[in-house]
Parts: sequence; C-alpha cells; structure tokens
Amino acid sequence: MSSFLWLLLYLAPLLGLTAALFAWFGWQWRGSDLQQRIDELTVQIDSAQTALRQAEAEHAAALSAGYTEATTSTAAPTPTEAAAPPARDSAADELQALRDDLQSAQTKARQHQDEAAKSREAAQA
Repeated sequence: MSSFLWLLLYLAPLLGLTAALFAWFGWQWRGSDLQQRIDELTVQIDSAQTALRQAEAEHAAALSAGYTEATTSTAAPTPTEAAAPPARDSAADELQALRDDLQSAQTKARQHQDEAAKSREAAQA
C-alpha cells in the first residue's frame, strides 16, 4: 500500500504538468482559430468598404449627371418618363443595403475581436 502511494506522489506532478501542457496547447489552437476568423472577416469588411466607396462614387456621378440633365432640359417630361421609377431610388436602396451589410460585418468583427481578447486574457491567466 505504501509503494502505491509513493508511486502516486511521483506521478501526480507529471500528470499535472501534462494536463497543463494540453490545456495550453488547446488555448493556443482556439486563439489561432479565432484569429483566422478575424482575418477572414477583415477581408470581407475591406471588400464591402471598397464596394461601398465604388457605389458612392457611382451614385455621386449619377446624381451629378442627373442634375446637369435636369438643368439643361427645359421641356416637360413625357408621360413615359413621368411613369418610370427613378434610377436614383434603386441606387439609394442598393447603397443602403451595402451600408447595412458593412455595419453588420463590422459588428461581427468586433465580437470576434472581443472573443479573441478574452481568450488571450484567459490564456495568460
């Protein structure tokens, strides 16, 4: 019986160190997954911001072109022109949808960054 307790006393630190090592590797692996997800979302946000800037530039160009056409044209619109929905509404809707997508992607990125920070704090603790 005493030899069994003696064996346990010698094995307990080794088992504890092994458990600590596996826990540390697990936290590192989890943190790398979160960092990879953050990188993917950052790329997605960058592409959404680029698309937003391009859409805003196209929208501004369309507005300026529509403004110059409206100032140079003095004739009343024909019935087909009056009945057709303006193109600016669809562009504005698309722009608003892109802004909403960008905002949701930024929110997700912030959440993942918070999770990554919490995991780093837990790994350091």
